[in-house]
Amino acid sequence: MHIPYLQGFLETGIALKPWGLAYSIPSTYSGTIPLLDLLKNTNRVGQRLPALHPLEERFRLAHDVATAIEYVHSLGWVHKSIRSDNVLVSWLENHQKFPEGLGSAFLVGFEYARHKTAISTGERYDDWTNELYRHPERQSIPGELLEDRYYQRYHDIYSFGVVLLELGRWKRLEASPDHFQDKTPTEIKQVLLNLSANISPFVGSRLKSWATSKISRYRVVFFFVNIVIV
Repeated sequence: MHIPYLQGFLETGIALKPWGLAYSIPSTYSGTIPLLDLLKNTNRVGQRLPALHPLEERFRLAHDVATAIEYVHSLGWVHKSIRSDNVLVSWLENHQKFPEGLGSAFLVGFEYARHKTAISTGERYDDWTNELYRHPERQSIPGELLEDRYYQRYHDIYSFGVVLLELGRWKRLEASPDHFQDKTPTEIKQVLLNLSANISPFVGSRLKSWATSKISRYRVVFFFVNIVIV
């Protein structure tokens, strides 16, 4: 199901978030790192490095995350914090290691998760980069209450679409602050739509050369980028 074991709680030492969750990746995996850090991959002088892994590695990673989200939703819960920094990537012994391979993905960041019938305040994140992943309906204005006080599963799917956009472009959205800072939720959504409309050069046009079953499955995964943000 691509969700790691929850071992317990720990003190973070952070005033606004004093408690955190401790996860345990199965011992057969090693080299765990957040997806966001992989997207930041640079050389010693800070230059961004191009992707060296096959495209199907990204498709497999997307499938792992989708499997985890579907499991959470099947229990009647919503995650509420689907972001690239809440996707951990780890490698089995027979996996091709990074940067040539991407291993397997595990969904973490369940601090705000709750049952879909529980009220959600929609409290605004301090960091604008986290707001990028939130559905416009969940981005509150300081001093105002959300119209819908319940977090819906399609809000999670929207966030997953934003992660897929980063995965497809192999570039973190926070690397382009001028596109997003000081913009309304609706304007941010439009920027994401514009980026998704131009994703073909990043995911390639040779999908037709693959086996039909793989083409169909993987097209569905990246088709999400164009539909879940709408």
